Amino acid sequence: MIQKHQLGTQMPVKRREESIPSLQDPLTELGNRLLLADRLGHACDRIQVNGGTLAVFFLDIDGFKLVNDGLGHRAGDELLVSIAERLKAFAGPSDTVARFGGDEFVYVSESLQSADHMDAMAQRLLTELKKPIPLGGQSFQITASIGLVWVAGEDGPVDAERLLADADTAMYEAKRDGRNRVARFDPAQRQRVIRATTVQQRLVQAVRNGELAIHYQPLVELQGGRTVGVEALLRWDDPTLGSVSPEEFIPMAEESGLIGELTDYAVDLCLADLPTLPDSLYLSLNLSAPAVPRPETAQWLIDRIERAGVAPERICVEVTETAVMQHAAAAASTLWKLRACGIRTALDDFGTGASSLAVLRELPVDVLKIDRSFVSGIASDPRDLSLIRAVIGLAADFGMQVLAEGVETDAQRQLLLEQGCRLGQGFLFSPALPLGEIVNKLSD
Repeated sequence: MIQKHQLGTQMPVKRREESIPSLQDPLTELGNRLLLADRLGHACDRIQVNGGTLAVFFLDIDGFKLVNDGLGHRAGDELLVSIAERLKAFAGPSDTVARFGGDEFVYVSESLQSADHMDAMAQRLLTELKKPIPLGGQSFQITASIGLVWVAGEDGPVDAERLLADADTAMYEAKRDGRNRVARFDPAQRQRVIRATTVQQRLVQAVRNGELAIHYQPLVELQGGRTVGVEALLRWDDPTLGSVSPEEFIPMAEESGLIGELTDYAVDLCLADLPTLPDSLYLSLNLSAPAVPRPETAQWLIDRIERAGVAPERICVEVTETAVMQHAAAAASTLWKLRACGIRTALDDFGTGASSLAVLRELPVDVLKIDRSFVSGIASDPRDLSLIRAVIGLAADFGMQVLAEGVETDAQRQLLLEQGCRLGQGFLFSPALPLGEIVNKLSD
């Protein structure tokens, strides 16, 4: 007969096992964020106690989304594995390489002698990463943007999270500078990030509270100065930030996804203002770059114009040359739908992008707007004058009007007239003004 205590000793003891978090990225077999945090934290401690140096490289693969979208996520994974293998082969025995997330990697070295050595190593790493990678039966050449942070023991206390944030910030500087390059962190970059975060947060509130305003700049005939239209331009005076330039807040709205809401707001304001302006004038509206290729954009604008009771012939939609050329076929479709309803179109900032004449010939563009950067040098730089002459000739051949932006002096106006340009806008005629002021100016 088996006693109870004997039975108990025969049964397996069920123990509660504690879950141990993995320190390895399952795809690339590099360290993951947990390992990186541990290694970088210990490195910071060693510097503070023993001195020494520390270099942090924050890498982001340029154009990785195109691989995922074009070849699929399996190909994207293969690319990440190939990059990880190159990073492991490049690293020294005491260096740490980790996948931070997505297509971002972090490389940490405590063996470099100076910040110049760090810069040189980053350049070698860029070269190594650019070597072709076989993928899906093709050979791909990828590039990376790298942000760098350098710390020496005499620099004072260091914090692992702060170092990663600073390296990440520097990486975005490298991307903004054109990609496939290196940027070393400096404190001014941190201030720009703080400013950008503040502006973005305030912009959301400003749009939803109706704090932005529309100003109107006259579009005039260079000969005689008669106003034929007005361009609607967004202006933002924030109680805390002061006047914020569209060159600052428009790109932020595009990056954050707020641009759709901002565009709705601006277009509705403009269409509501139009009946106050003289019937002889047309209204020029700017369409954001992300909206240009979307198939629903044309109908969205047509519906708003109809609801406002505005004649489509009084509307001209401006799109930038760069936005059109990035998605030529889709952009052309949008512009043709607008043309079919009687809405005119203008190609803005012409000359700053890389236009294909074959594409331009197929676009229903009524007006080419010469960028102000060329107009400003027309009286002093023969090359700018030659470019403007060429644009005017091209527009004439394609049956388009030309409008020069940024006309500030009578000498510029006269030179433009001599080349055959008939329309312009700029401070020579008027800055952009609030609705009441532009109405008063036009009635004088």
